Amino acid sequence: MMDANESVRLGVTPSRNLLLLLAVALGLMGSQLVLPFGGVPAADAVAGLAFLAVLYHLWRGVGEVAVPAPLPAVLIVYALANLAARSHLPGAVEVVQRVVYLFCGTAMLGLLLKHRPHWVLWAVGTALAASLAVALVQGFRFGFGSTLPPKDVAELAAGFGGAFTGLFRSRLALGLFVGLALVWLQPFAYQLAKGWKSWCAILLGTAVVLGFVAHGQLLLVVAAAAVFFGFIHSRKAGLANLGALILLALSLLVGGRGAVLADSLSPLADRYGALKPGHLELIPAFRLASEHPLHGVGAGSAYQRRIGAAYRLLPRENVNDMEADSQSGYGILFATVGYPAGFLMVALLLWGVGLGVRGFLTGVGDPRQLGGGALLAVVLGAMWITDPFTKGNSWFVALGLASAWSAGALLTLNLKRLLAWGAVFALLAGLIVLAGKSTDSGTMPPPPPRARANWSNSSFASQGFLRVLDAGDAKEIGKPMRKESDSQAAKGTILHVPDNSGVPPSEAAAGLAHGGARFELDAPEDLECMVWVRVLWNGSCGNSVFVKVGDDGHPMRVGDDGTYDVWHWVAAPDVIRLAKGTNRIYLLNREDGIRFDQMLITDDLSYHPQGIEEENE
Repeated sequence: MMDANESVRLGVTPSRNLLLLLAVALGLMGSQLVLPFGGVPAADAVAGLAFLAVLYHLWRGVGEVAVPAPLPAVLIVYALANLAARSHLPGAVEVVQRVVYLFCGTAMLGLLLKHRPHWVLWAVGTALAASLAVALVQGFRFGFGSTLPPKDVAELAAGFGGAFTGLFRSRLALGLFVGLALVWLQPFAYQLAKGWKSWCAILLGTAVVLGFVAHGQLLLVVAAAAVFFGFIHSRKAGLANLGALILLALSLLVGGRGAVLADSLSPLADRYGALKPGHLELIPAFRLASEHPLHGVGAGSAYQRRIGAAYRLLPRENVNDMEADSQSGYGILFATVGYPAGFLMVALLLWGVGLGVRGFLTGVGDPRQLGGGALLAVVLGAMWITDPFTKGNSWFVALGLASAWSAGALLTLNLKRLLAWGAVFALLAGLIVLAGKSTDSGTMPPPPPRARANWSNSSFASQGFLRVLDAGDAKEIGKPMRKESDSQAAKGTILHVPDNSGVPPSEAAAGLAHGGARFELDAPEDLECMVWVRVLWNGSCGNSVFVKVGDDGHPMRVGDDGTYDVWHWVAAPDVIRLAKGTNRIYLLNREDGIRFDQMLITDDLSYHPQGIEEENE
């Protein structure tokens, strides 16, 4: 650990090429752009190259890197929570991602902040300007504050587009980035301000940038942080930000954008007091946390699998139309890793806020520290609304940590120490995977059975059986049903019965000869199960399918709901019985125009699917 006076020991200036690569990576971090091959985020790919260059820099024995002193301990506890939850491969991947974004990210960005802080300014400013320019065009094309439901519409061709998103996948991700970039840049602008013209430019620029935060609750968080940290800097800065808010309010009154912000400002979905889906989900998320307080349910797909059942008696539609990125970060954090790891992560961010403010007030007025503290404050406020630990904005959490800790309480790392920490994290990730495998093999006790609802008088005991059949798993397909590609499908493939392609003459004739697909699944014993299908209907004349168990089973009609043009789950009207061993499940044509993605079969009769589903690891 080192203090501010010892920070010069970070070594001689790294090569210009390395610092330039870091600056380019930071510029790309202000987006969710993906590469045209493999769907890899551009920022992650360039950051990976930059980190390899940093390792080479350390291998040559030139200087050290540094991370906030408490960060490794927080990440270890985060990993141990996933180990205790046996979150298997998805949890291990999540741990590795958190290490990459926070540990590696702070090491790289801290190096750039120390040696080329003005390059950091240019990188953040350029990324902000690029997203604002794209959002301006999107505002004219799609409307200010337009959204992209459903929430699993993440796989856009370039990672962004189709609504008011800037270079991000949702308006919330864009708004969070705009807020983070603004409050981080402002202390530098204050430092450069000379005379009333400069302060007027800051006031006007702040009002313009805040105008691109198209979510009312998020705008309140960013505005409050800008004013508070403005006054921390100086009276002029605080008054300038207050003036920017007044100017923004006046522009909303005459610009027609107030309705969008007012709608997103309220947590209620209608005048009857129903909560919006993103806010409602906070309740079942903390139910999961309270059921597993020490370690949560595990990061990765565990939260997605369990959140539906945690709704219980809460009102909930099985339609996947929640606004992208509108789930509470606090709910996700505490539900996935429990209270100890969750509180440590929050404490780390709070420590950064305090350290940034204290360092600015008691030191030489370093704008990096004040900007870092303000950025982390926005993160803490925004976590009630959205999850900042996503691709793109996670890198800016690392920028906030590196900035707030830029003058003290650092853990310095040479190549050996850096690789040693990497080995520790890799070992923990490997143990998480192995723990999950040993659970699967039966060497550890099985998870407790799920609670059952009174759907029927079942005589079978629940063993936690859950199977997901994807469109691509079909063993046999009968025309006119056919396979097609769809980017919103779980694995990119759907089954489709095109319009006007024919339907069975009667229910008795339903079978592969008139269109359908045959699936197979193995049951460990005789089971009574619920069936859900994830479908997209094109209208009232194409909103149902048949599901049949076994060659001699009776076709069961599924659907007939009024939800069109969106992927959603519909439940079969009755339970099915599976025999021990291999069972044939048929999805059969009843009305043309239907699209099918997944079928979920579970003996947990209270289970409600949520978005794209995966089987238990």
